[in-house]
Amino acid sequence: MVIGHDQCKNLHQEAFLVYDGAILPHEFNEATKSSLNALMATMMKTCSSLSDATCRPQEMKELHKTDVQHLSAEQQKPHADMKLYIPFDVYVYDAFDDKDVNFRFMLEESINYPSYLYNRKAPIRLPQVDRLTFKYPPSPLLSQPESVPKGMLCSDDCRRRKFCECLHVIHTPLNVTLDIVLVNEGHGSNHSSTFHLHGYNFLVLGSESLGRPIDVAEIQLSDSHGLLSRNLVDAPRKDTVVVPSKGYAIIRLFTDNPGSWLFEARSTSSVIGGGMQFIVQVGEQTHLPPVPSDFPRCGDHKKPIFVF
Repeated sequence: MVIGHDQCKNLHQEAFLVYDGAILPHEFNEATKSSLNALMATMMKTCSSLSDATCRPQEMKELHKTDVQHLSAEQQKPHADMKLYIPFDVYVYDAFDDKDVNFRFMLEESINYPSYLYNRKAPIRLPQVDRLTFKYPPSPLLSQPESVPKGMLCSDDCRRRKFCECLHVIHTPLNVTLDIVLVNEGHGSNHSSTFHLHGYNFLVLGSESLGRPIDVAEIQLSDSHGLLSRNLVDAPRKDTVVVPSKGYAIIRLFTDNPGSWLFEARSTSSVIGGGMQFIVQVGEQTHLPPVPSDFPRCGDHKKPIFVF
């Protein structure tokens, strides 16, 4: 499930993972290295790509501990209480100017463009979640939600613009079984993406590459007809998942940890930009402990002359 890009595409390394207290069948020696090489050769032969049926990540299994006698409650349920379908892709935009997005600020009476979009006249390839570019809030959502401008949140008005950069927050109730289906549509890229969720671990119920560009509506329809398989027996538990190119990954979690949790892409290739993120807000502000009266407050610390 690991592939290198660009200068790293031909690199090959191996490691021996040993848990405390494990009994080693043999020492790590040249014979072991030889057997690892043979295993790698077999894998490369049968798993030439993630779209190969013998290489599907849903074949991954959880290694049960001897003291675990029952499945977790969320894994036993045949249907989740709530489903989210999250599409992402790399999109091509024409050159930007100030009427499309205002990234400038004033410093000593001169205009500066710190954005990754500055002075680019050629078409730009941007990775986005649901055609939205994530914009970090000026203050913490947990302790200062009142300091975050409402106009900064993603909205239909923002979506109607040529380019939408906003604070992307998805609300979920507290204490529900949630399935998130990450859809790598693959119209603008042939690369898989790695996503990491803060504040939780989750079950990877299934993953598959269809080998062609797709869209989230197609995946949602297939799921409604029961065509997306879910491993409800021994799915691995992770906090990071690889979403294959032109495919999807299904993760499941139980929303018992209230707060605003960042879900972020940890890998993109051959693109520019701030990457792909969104926030999963679990529960309401009332579900969180009160903010201490002496808790530090912070903001963007920009002088009045700053435009953004």
